[in-house]
Amino acid sequence: MENSSTLEDKKKPVILCIDDEFIILKSLSYLLKKEFGKEYDIESFNDSESALNFIKDCNLNQIEIPLIFCDQVMPVMRGDEFLEIVHRIIPNTRKIMLTGLASAELIGNALNKANLYRYIAKPWQNNDIILTTKEALRSFYADKTLEEKNKELEKSFFYNSDTNLANWEKLQQRFEEYATKGLTLTLAILKIENYAY
Repeated sequence: MENSSTLEDKKKPVILCIDDEFIILKSLSYLLKKEFGKEYDIESFNDSESALNFIKDCNLNQIEIPLIFCDQVMPVMRGDEFLEIVHRIIPNTRKIMLTGLASAELIGNALNKANLYRYIAKPWQNNDIILTTKEALRSFYADKTLEEKNKELEKSFFYNSDTNLANWEKLQQRFEEYATKGLTLTLAILKIENYAY
């Protein structure tokens, strides 16, 4: 594990690198720090268990991890297995697999179960890593913006803008949800015309 800062120190989103080969991990971290270090913290781990603990801590502390680079061939846990677990914790994170030995089956497994963003063969070209990182980050933030806009749109449709309370459309939606579960609801409507003090 190379990370030296604590989670309390972190203000920037994190790009995470996992590889059991020290030289490869060091060179990837250096390249990413040089290109993206002003906007992102670059964290690196040489084992999947430490990386998973770090991801869980970031998730608890609401520290964003938009991108993960992961080697496929590692001791204890293969890269595709690791990325599948990561996908359950932070599904929107872009995941890039680095390896020279992965079979089509293992890459397919990562694509299907971990939503693999891209596979890059070792040895890589530095320019390819930089361009892929830029595109992965752009994609992550574009999806995040779209998700936020969709939530705003849903809120404007289902909630009263003055009171912030659920409106008639939201009430109907809840009735439909209960009906699909075979549950019955009773609705009582009170009309208050004036208040007596």
